[in-house]
Amino acid sequence: MAEAITVARPYAVAAWRHAEAESKADLWAEMLTFMANIIRDETMSRIVTDPRVDEARLSQLMLDICGGRISETAESFVKLLVDNGKLSLMPEISEVFAALKSEAGGAVDAKLLTAYPVNAKFEQAIAAAMQKKLDREVNFTTEEDKSLLGGVVIRVGDMVIDASVKGQIESLANELRL
Repeated sequence: MAEAITVARPYAVAAWRHAEAESKADLWAEMLTFMANIIRDETMSRIVTDPRVDEARLSQLMLDICGGRISETAESFVKLLVDNGKLSLMPEISEVFAALKSEAGGAVDAKLLTAYPVNAKFEQAIAAAMQKKLDREVNFTTEEDKSLLGGVVIRVGDMVIDASVKGQIESLANELRL
């Protein structure tokens, strides 16, 4: 099954192209972040993924919650996502949109996943290495993911560098066809 971010990418690219054409990238970034935060809410997340909630009611609920804080085009975008059963991808769409916006500004967004907290010196070393590799500025966010067991995973757009214990175990299992 495809990763959510992969499925979200075409929607984010479409939103980016529209925002860029209208010179409203900052506004769209703000609206997408706002809507992503709504979807991240535990109650809303359950409603969005509940197959018993019909599309019209879900669209109306989302638009009511947005309360006029999004444009008419963004309202149409919400309806499209609901119609395609992809409203739950709003956080990923927002994330990809932000990355496209940064990239257009000459920088890329990267996520550093670690099994345990890391110090600033370690983060700076990783950032410097990635900046050298990509030949552009890298904006890092760091998150902890205990399921990695150890090591790190670096995500920059579609590129994933998996130096985690979990990744090595999964790779070994694939090699052994377990």
